[in-house]
Amino acid sequence: MRFRSLSALATVVVAACADPTRVCDLCTTSALVYGIVATSASQPVGGVAMRAYVGADPCVVRAAREEVARAVTDGAGRYRMQLTSPLATPHCLQVESSVTGGETARTEASVRFKPSGSLPYDSIRVDVRVP
Repeated sequence: MRFRSLSALATVVVAACADPTRVCDLCTTSALVYGIVATSASQPVGGVAMRAYVGADPCVVRAAREEVARAVTDGAGRYRMQLTSPLATPHCLQVESSVTGGETARTEASVRFKPSGSLPYDSIRVDVRVP
């Protein structure tokens, strides 16, 4: 009985995404964001919590934004996040970094998202300077 219900569910999911006239709830778009977090003296900062948010263009992510990825910088200040969103392209991207002590830096940019699985994804480098 359990196998039959899982099989039926899989059939419904595949059929929903295969229908070109229907927007699929499970279909997503993706892009990459990467960069370096450093001090104003160009010293890399490790252990910085990074968050990525997206919204529709034009850049109004402060009004209606969705968190789509998180990362922590490595010892060389580097981070990389694959962003996944159910929104159509293009997207406005906001990268937010939070260093120990509560200091937050925000940077906004635009990036084109492609259907998930359509490699290579578009990418954008966002370097962040912290005090």
